[in-house]
Amino acid sequence: MTTEIVTVLPTHDYPNTSFPTHDEGVCFVAATSSEVAAITKNRLFYGSLDMVSSQMVLLGEKNVSTLADPCEVMMFDHIGTLSIIHPVPSDLSDYYNFHKCTINIQARLMDLQPPMQPCTGAHPYVTVGNPHVLAFRAHIVQEGYTYDGNPKYILHIKLLEQRFSGMSHENFYDDYLTGKVSTVTVDVYNKGIFCVDMNPQTALIAVDCPPKKHIRVVKSTTACCKDLFKPRLMQNFTYLIDKNLYDPFFLGRKDIKQEDHPVPYKYEEWECPLLLYYDSPWIPSLELWENDAFVEYVPADFVLIEINGMHNYDYLLNEVEANCLSAAQNWTTQIQVDPDIHPTDAWSRYNYHSCKTHKGNHSLPSAASKYQVLNMNENNRVIFPQYSGIYVFKIVVVDPLYSYCNLNTTVSVYVHGALPKSEINVGKTLVSFLVLIFGSILMAYYFPKLMKENARMKSIWD
Repeated sequence: MTTEIVTVLPTHDYPNTSFPTHDEGVCFVAATSSEVAAITKNRLFYGSLDMVSSQMVLLGEKNVSTLADPCEVMMFDHIGTLSIIHPVPSDLSDYYNFHKCTINIQARLMDLQPPMQPCTGAHPYVTVGNPHVLAFRAHIVQEGYTYDGNPKYILHIKLLEQRFSGMSHENFYDDYLTGKVSTVTVDVYNKGIFCVDMNPQTALIAVDCPPKKHIRVVKSTTACCKDLFKPRLMQNFTYLIDKNLYDPFFLGRKDIKQEDHPVPYKYEEWECPLLLYYDSPWIPSLELWENDAFVEYVPADFVLIEINGMHNYDYLLNEVEANCLSAAQNWTTQIQVDPDIHPTDAWSRYNYHSCKTHKGNHSLPSAASKYQVLNMNENNRVIFPQYSGIYVFKIVVVDPLYSYCNLNTTVSVYVHGALPKSEINVGKTLVSFLVLIFGSILMAYYFPKLMKENARMKSIWD
């Protein structure tokens, strides 16, 4: 708790500079962030709370006939308006009635003698409620004059997130992963008691995710546009994932003893699948939207995962080719860190660490590890095998500095153009073909000799 000295301005009715004491001391005090009122047994004082000083002045006295009444209570209805409530005993019962007296502070101040100091020479100032989150830059520009010749000023305030303001060291600002709240207040410096109408202006600032901000995947060509699927048929459509192409635990395991996996296609959520050619490396193009307005193409790092556990796709670059300075994260390691989290939620902006920062010799990039982070400004891409079918990907923006929002979306793609793999064993076929050729050569060489020998034997016996 902090205490501050309050001075009393002398007037003709109250020439003292301090509050009355002993039996005439303060009974009740009401205060806001900028005003204060105190009532004694027979006097009412009013004052302003300022960053420079706190001053009060006698606003009025009670009638002598009410001195025996108990102390009242007070409250500020709003800036410059004070209400005093005191109980009035009933003549007919043991109950009390309550009398409310509303006082216009400005009107009372106008009647004080000597007159209060007018509102001249006052200057505005800006404060923030949570400087660990919010910073600001402010400047004042003169903008014309009032009707009575006084200059007018406009105050420009630019709010900045403290982490990126360049005004504080790294131990001062708050964690940037979660949003915070702060206030911005504009008040007048050393305005005095008389400037009642120059009340502070306060705004609540949420440094957080706008509720309508989201991402979308650009769908330039869909399977429905090419008549490969009909929207009305996809609403009751189920496709089958081969038992060798998915892992229900999302760990990329192969040769699991399991059945083929039927997947009902959620057309209302996924709409028509994006059409992709299997032999073309792919990266989804992400758009950032707020409400129904396009903001920008997302330039941040993001990751994707097939929501049914399919693992028959890969990435174009490895960690070395992606210019990593340390070992990169991947879906398998992230899922294993916390098995209680659903696998598709295991990697997000809350636990993402870029491999583009050096972490020491214990964490070095490897050419044997594929780089699973995508960015529209980099060269990594998703590559598909010789397989035609549907994939449903969850896309998550993981860059923690891009937005306070958990930006994610789901997109379905249909990969086409891949011919079914032949069931013929190439090695065995080649060996058989070579054996056939060699046998034919031998037959061509020995068969005439055998025929001649056979004719010679016949002539001997004849």
